[in-house]
Amino acid sequence: IMKNEEKFWNNPENIRWFNDQPASNYWVQFFQNNRLEIKRVLDLGCGAGRNTQFLFEYGFDVFACDYYDGMVEAARKRLLKQGFKKQVVIKRVIKSSMLDLPYEDNFFDAILSNGVFHNVSNLKEMQRTLSESSRVIRKGGFLCFNLFSSLYIDPSLIKIKNNVYLTKEGLPMTLLSKQEFLNLCQKFALII
Repeated sequence: IMKNEEKFWNNPENIRWFNDQPASNYWVQFFQNNRLEIKRVLDLGCGAGRNTQFLFEYGFDVFACDYYDGMVEAARKRLLKQGFKKQVVIKRVIKSSMLDLPYEDNFFDAILSNGVFHNVSNLKEMQRTLSESSRVIRKGGFLCFNLFSSLYIDPSLIKIKNNVYLTKEGLPMTLLSKQEFLNLCQKFALII
């Protein structure tokens, strides 16, 4: 499976597609409306950097990570093209697994995870990534996310075990119901 993931997420066509996507208006509005409460933000699974860019532009203290070299490189290029300083970009946009975040406890006011959490291989990894997210968010901080759920299972997905599916590209997805995911967030004291 890992080779399929590397191949997919580092594929130049997929990187270009993610790079061409604008930041979602609902995230832009959320962060604009919560400027007083949020200073430091982690863009977890930043992809090609569409959300990282707007967060930097709006003056947040931004850190970003992605597990795939191609995406990290694309996010860095995007920010450099926008005029951000190279030493800041290289330090702030890094390669990291969401299962083991390299940040201090209680470091962030918010985590933005746009379409990332479901990309784990099983429920244990889902719990691990939520535990890590909880560890690096300050008490009362925000977990901002969207993800695929089990509400709709695309017929092209292949079920390999409880809640775990493979896409046609061979990528694992762990799909929980909305309530199951919210229960996990509550277990790890995450404010969504």
